[in-house]
Amino acid sequence: MAILGSKPTQNVSKTLSKYGGGFDNLHEVLLGYEIGDLFYCRYYENLGYVRLGSHNIFELLYEKPNRTCIITDWNKYADLLVYKALNEIIRKHNIEYAEKLMDKLMKLWSGFGFIDKAFKGSYESYKVALAVYLWRTIRKYNPTYTKYAETIL
Repeated sequence: MAILGSKPTQNVSKTLSKYGGGFDNLHEVLLGYEIGDLFYCRYYENLGYVRLGSHNIFELLYEKPNRTCIITDWNKYADLLVYKALNEIIRKHNIEYAEKLMDKLMKLWSGFGFIDKAFKGSYESYKVALAVYLWRTIRKYNPTYTKYAETIL
């Protein structure tokens, strides 16, 4: 969101600051922050509960990296491919590598969603949104990039 100058970025960052920044060495790349080179398995820490309305109670979970469990096959996960590509753009302006990661991502495309290692028979719509975001980010830095335009647009 930050890379493309999205207005909600400040609101998201402000809200996350209430929870110590909310950084988990993964998702903050969407806010324009660098993440590490390694991807880790995840675990959840309970932050408490929030009541919205008279009947809705939501559990707040903080997703954190388990640094004893490295994901070595990250290139088989659609979302991790996107996070890696965005990080390369933020850190090194390495658009060429981001384009290669976009190619890997699109090899997982079925025409309806991404069939990656996490696929269990249902598509995850957030991965489609991540793909669109990555494509638009690549286009921002390389306006001549039109590969996958028919699929993305």
